[in-house]
Amino acid sequence: ELGLPTDEALALIAAKWQAMEKRHRCPRSPETDAQVRFIRDWRPDGTWRLAEPGARDRHALVWYFAFGSNMNPARLNDARLKPHGVAVSRRIAGAAAGWRLCFHKPWRAMPGSGVADIVADPRSVVHGTLNQMPPEGLAVLDRHEGTAAGHYRRTLLEVHAPALGHAVQAVAYTACGPFDPALRPSRVYLEHLLAGGDLLFSRSVREAELASRRKVEEVIDFLDLQAYRDKMIAGLPYGVRKVVELARALATEPTLLLLDEPSSGLNVEETDDMAFWIEDIRDQLGITVLMVEHDMTLVSRVSDRVVALNQGQVLAAGTPREVQTDPAVIEAYLGSVEDVASLRRPA
Repeated sequence: ELGLPTDEALALIAAKWQAMEKRHRCPRSPETDAQVRFIRDWRPDGTWRLAEPGARDRHALVWYFAFGSNMNPARLNDARLKPHGVAVSRRIAGAAAGWRLCFHKPWRAMPGSGVADIVADPRSVVHGTLNQMPPEGLAVLDRHEGTAAGHYRRTLLEVHAPALGHAVQAVAYTACGPFDPALRPSRVYLEHLLAGGDLLFSRSVREAELASRRKVEEVIDFLDLQAYRDKMIAGLPYGVRKVVELARALATEPTLLLLDEPSSGLNVEETDDMAFWIEDIRDQLGITVLMVEHDMTLVSRVSDRVVALNQGQVLAAGTPREVQTDPAVIEAYLGSVEDVASLRRPA
């Protein structure tokens, strides 16, 4: 960021820029020329010292509103603008009222995932970053966003800037179809959002986010889910998805974990794995597990105390062995002697 540099700092920046061009023998593109003029002529009070008559429009700064991956300053500046000789002079938080964030534009690099877009919605607000730059920066972004190919289009928004105390007119890029409302953001988008958190989140929120991410990493290690870290959950095997459900619950740091038929749909090997995880959750993490389950093998292996119910009535309670041998439980599960006799074929 250039911030509000003094005349000496402006001169030093321009000299370093020109020295870098000479050292790397960079061709002087129109964007590079404009950037050197931009650095030389910008004044601390926000006014411009015009280098030549009629240059006022060329030197006017514009605001670009980033709500997606470009909230990440490294992606916006280093990967997109600076290679073309354009830099952001100021970066602040902004909020666009009347718009809603969505991910309905397919991302070709990751099937099933969508990239960020905004749509009009009078009940919503989109938070992002306002980036001040020369107009040449928008020309660079046009190429990256594919405006000529009809992928995105420029949209002029009114964005409130708390740091300025008023709203500004800013350019945003909104997607052109086709759209798929069933798409969801990828994990990559979370990284970009957190990269913009220096402006969008308070210090306490950032610290809480870091603590939550540390907890998630601990759960991933605990349940051996490292191999599936960057996979779409919908594409995982059913048994792995059951473990992911456990991980999601453990990430909330519960003292009581409620499981509803955790072995449902699992084969014998997967049920053994589930029993292993439940035992570790109880023994290593010290979390109480309350489970509703019909698989008596699983119940017997992991339970300290079992309660058998039938039609909402308690039949027996005690250790797994005591409940399994209780006559009322046997009758409820297997039927009475008369019931069994009625199933026999006549001689």
